[in-house]
Amino acid sequence: MAEKKYFTVPSGQDLQVLRGSRLSSRSSDYIVEDLVGNGAFAKVAKCVKSATKEMVALRVVKIHTKSDLQREHEILLKLRYFNPDECNFVKWHCSFMYKRHLCQEFELLDMSLREFVTMRPTRSLHLKEIETILYQLATTLEVLKRLQVAHSDLKLENIMLVDHVRQPLRVKVIDFGSACNASNTAHGAYIQTRWYRAPETILGLPCSEAIDMWSLGCIAAELFLGHPLYPGSCEYQMLQFMIQTQGQLPGYFLSAGLKTSLFYWRTWINMWTFKKPHEYGTVPFPYNNCMIGSLDGLKEIHQRPDRHLSKTEAVVDEADLENFVELVKQMLHLDSTKRITPSQVREHPFMTQRKLIAKEDESNTVHTQPQETRNATFALTT
Repeated sequence: MAEKKYFTVPSGQDLQVLRGSRLSSRSSDYIVEDLVGNGAFAKVAKCVKSATKEMVALRVVKIHTKSDLQREHEILLKLRYFNPDECNFVKWHCSFMYKRHLCQEFELLDMSLREFVTMRPTRSLHLKEIETILYQLATTLEVLKRLQVAHSDLKLENIMLVDHVRQPLRVKVIDFGSACNASNTAHGAYIQTRWYRAPETILGLPCSEAIDMWSLGCIAAELFLGHPLYPGSCEYQMLQFMIQTQGQLPGYFLSAGLKTSLFYWRTWINMWTFKKPHEYGTVPFPYNNCMIGSLDGLKEIHQRPDRHLSKTEAVVDEADLENFVELVKQMLHLDSTKRITPSQVREHPFMTQRKLIAKEDESNTVHTQPQETRNATFALTT
């Protein structure tokens, strides 16, 4: 997959991927059974691989540059040094060119986390379920951090359940099309989906792998609330919501941003005043509002109690909420250099307290999650 083999697909020459279509590589044909995803840059089809008769996911890239495709390919090659089942990212099999389109074969997964929570009446999950998912995602982010890679588009749609019936809450991260080497990310680059976009991305500061931790914090809050934490309709409103829940961003932080002057007036050295809506310009009327006044307001969200919990576990549930909110606050630290790291997430009391209490509870009638999901060996050797 050398760079010279990649081509930018001209506009208007989008490859039609329909049920019954046949796409071919040198080693196999792929018969499309269904189109399961269609985004701005790629579409994903559920296919039968003729050579092996197995079901796979085939990602067909629409319009991209050679350098972007090469960058993604290099990151996928780096990930091959790690076990995708233990590190919770989608398994990549191969790539090939078909009619000037890059096609990538991946393992077939079940449904996105977005689809899964939509099936819930409240569109939210219990803290025990959130703990299970966050632990797995922190494991993935630890791998990426060691590779100095930022996924750059972590959101519910890019987190897939492996099999929501046979392996409840077992998840994997997908779509590395926006992934990049964190040290090479251009200042002010347009990355991350808006609702999960870190403040340093909005303001045009140097970005690191910490932008993914910000996204993970937004995901954690959304899974708990049942709706996005910061549902801004533009970047100005995103900053409004951040200020509402966490206070003003540090002056030294604002002074380093290439785009800070779009949203703030500079009043003195390292002193900035957030622009009023009419000073900023046209601000779309918010179709959603930030529903809490501060991150501590998450503690006021009461989930339905589980009648099957023992007294010990009920106490753990109460402590879990405190620990969960503290974890979210550390994930969403406005200063990226002070944001919690993936390894610290895995050792946070929100992850460890329930396990410790369970050992003391002789009845041990409720298990928080499948052993193979929660305690999978984390291999980081190459």
